[in-house]
Amino acid sequence: IPVRPFRHNEYERFIPAAFPYYGASFST
Repeated sequence: IPVRPFRHNEYERFIPAAFPYYGASFST
C-alpha cells in the first residue's frame, strides 16, 4: 500500500475517509 506524504491541511481531510480503508487493510 503506497503511502504518500500529504500536506497537513490535505492530511486532516484524508484521515476520516481513510479510516475504513485502513481498518480493512489492517484486518486482512
